[in-house]
Amino acid sequence: MALKSTLSMKQTQTLALTPQLRQSLAMLRLPTVDLVEQIHTEALENPLLVIGAPPKAKDSPSAYDFALNTVAETVPLGESIRRQLAMMSLSALTSDIANYLTGDLSDTGYLETDIAETAQTLGVTEDDIETAIQAIQSCEPTGVGARNLTECLLLQIVEKGVERDTAEKLLDHTPQILNSDWAELSEVLGVPNEQIETFAALLKTLKPEPVTNHHPDSRPLVADIVVEIGLDRRISVSLSENYLPDLTIDSDLLEQAKADAKAREYIETQYTRAQNLIRAVQYRGETLLRIARAIVAQQHRFFIDGTHHMTPLTRRDLGDKLSLHPSTIGRAIAGKNLELDGTLYPLSFFLGAGLKKGMTGEVSAYVVQQTIRQMIEQESPDSPLSDDTIVKKLRADGVDIARRTVAKYRGCMNIPSSFVRRKIAAAQQAPHRSPGHRNHLN
Repeated sequence: MALKSTLSMKQTQTLALTPQLRQSLAMLRLPTVDLVEQIHTEALENPLLVIGAPPKAKDSPSAYDFALNTVAETVPLGESIRRQLAMMSLSALTSDIANYLTGDLSDTGYLETDIAETAQTLGVTEDDIETAIQAIQSCEPTGVGARNLTECLLLQIVEKGVERDTAEKLLDHTPQILNSDWAELSEVLGVPNEQIETFAALLKTLKPEPVTNHHPDSRPLVADIVVEIGLDRRISVSLSENYLPDLTIDSDLLEQAKADAKAREYIETQYTRAQNLIRAVQYRGETLLRIARAIVAQQHRFFIDGTHHMTPLTRRDLGDKLSLHPSTIGRAIAGKNLELDGTLYPLSFFLGAGLKKGMTGEVSAYVVQQTIRQMIEQESPDSPLSDDTIVKKLRADGVDIARRTVAKYRGCMNIPSSFVRRKIAAAQQAPHRSPGHRNHLN
């Protein structure tokens, strides 16, 4: 009897999200250009959906015109994964969960989701979530859906033919492998020395991120949020009204069709679809505006006093303030931009964990990066600052930072190592010598 009850519960288990809410979450993730394209696609199939000009359209081409003129079509990562999932033999539940989770993929392909919270949100078990994640991780490119660097590397290694158990053992000892302590590891792990050597060579070929350059910058960047600062230093935050079209329902056609018994069922279906689309677009705008206003309120000194006043702000912090799930924050800011004085900033630019400063304070990673940049710009060309020296200077100011973090930030800013900077400075200071000529002393 208990077994029957269990099977019955499993068979009737469905997602807690309604189709309308799923559509709203999917549209929340879409950048403006992709949303405009989807609206026009829906209008081609739905005679009731009327597309008007954006409320404050500029004389410049609309986002849709930009999209049509894009040189190379680019498929968003989430859409690419959803197409692959559609070709798999998955249960309805796994398929629904996996498609939902594609909205939690970062631009680099990492899955940014809390399994326990997501399971609670969807009304499913954590095992159901794990099964859906495995489906995503079986997609291309290899490593997509990984939740951390180790899992990303593991997926790539297994794809190259290494047994999963062996790969996990070896990854647990990556530092020793990179230090060429192969003989000792061979004895500890029970793995042949030759296999460890091969694994070391393999590690150097792996990608630290599942996806690289998936979104070439061929699609236009448009402002979703406009921030204006008045003479009284007050900040106003609003949705851009230059790109998204005005959406209405053709009421005359609706009334005419309702009078025809044969057309009534069809037109009522299209009416529901049009309403759901309009509501989803409205939900997207309202949610995006709420989040943008909360970001600006938290980062107000950045907008008033300059970039060195960025404060730490995570998706979870923002979600707690707005009573929104962190994944909803992630979907909302993905591919969205904020305009300030003609400059576009990705909304994700304003979010990030901080580093400890002093006993109780924190400083944003962005501020630390800019401090590092300033140190390097002011260094002596003959004696460039090493990462260790930068660490010491930052720690002297109370910033708790590791050397590898300095190296990571320097890499993000495309600043070469001190060794390379010294070589560049020496080359620039050396006298120019033309081929075939000698320098003569006067």
